[in-house]
Amino acid sequence: MKDIPLSVLEELRRDDITNYQNFLKRYTEIEKRTSRNRIISSLKSLFNHLSQIAEDDNGDPLLKRNVMARVETQNAKKSPRQQAELLKGRVFTSNKEIHAFLDFVQNGYEQSVRNSSEREPVKKRLLHYYHLNRERDLALMSLILGSGLRINEAISLDLTDIDMLERGVLVERKGKEGKTLVHFSERAKYDLEEYLAIREKRYPTGNKEKAVFLSLSTGNRIIERITKRAAQELVLKYTTWYGKPMSAHNLRHSFATAHWRENRDLFGLQSQLGHMDPKTTQVYALILDDTLREEIDNMDRSLFRE
Repeated sequence: MKDIPLSVLEELRRDDITNYQNFLKRYTEIEKRTSRNRIISSLKSLFNHLSQIAEDDNGDPLLKRNVMARVETQNAKKSPRQQAELLKGRVFTSNKEIHAFLDFVQNGYEQSVRNSSEREPVKKRLLHYYHLNRERDLALMSLILGSGLRINEAISLDLTDIDMLERGVLVERKGKEGKTLVHFSERAKYDLEEYLAIREKRYPTGNKEKAVFLSLSTGNRIIERITKRAAQELVLKYTTWYGKPMSAHNLRHSFATAHWRENRDLFGLQSQLGHMDPKTTQVYALILDDTLREEIDNMDRSLFRE
């Protein structure tokens, strides 16, 4: 729409703005909270201008009701400690936990669905898509959990970006020119090879599609690169059935937390994740930091000694 009547803006409700904020977060490529906040700030400035400064021929404000006046930008940037506290309990914190989840996807999901209380048509549909996409889904999640790739980086991969000899993938990182080689784990390599072995047979494109991770549209039978939304939803599906619902980005957090537990290498992890600021990487050290809990326990012990 090129022209939006002022009456439409005047009738907007607070829920409409909240839904728009959620849309920006979930269904667009705008990952940074600061970028989404700038959009909301721009709208606040527009609505303020229309309601406080601009006038019609009678000298009345063009907008009599300013819904944006009650809207706040979403969650200012939190400190590393606050971010770590939010992530605790929402990520896998060790290689053992990561492998247990991947083993569930590979071997346990089907039985969980069969033993569930879901209606038979629902079970049938879930198992159909599981058998169709199991190798792809496992490879995608294994790659993120074995490298710390962002979901956009993973689904943007082309076949020519994979280097099995170096056990890495070439990705475009923020703030860097050209592509960077990001290494992945042995488990990710195995799962990726298993998927690539059946990729063309399962998703026949006649070698015309260069994307690594493909999706088959059930409606028009078109095979194309998997979308960000579809990838996010498959991660949520498997983690929910596993009993630990998490987002695709939390898989990246899981890799970073497990990496820190094993290596305690801040700068190596920063390079692997593509962080510009080492303070961003410090979050993962704090996830495993139980200092505050230990201090509270010490208070309890001192009370008993008294």
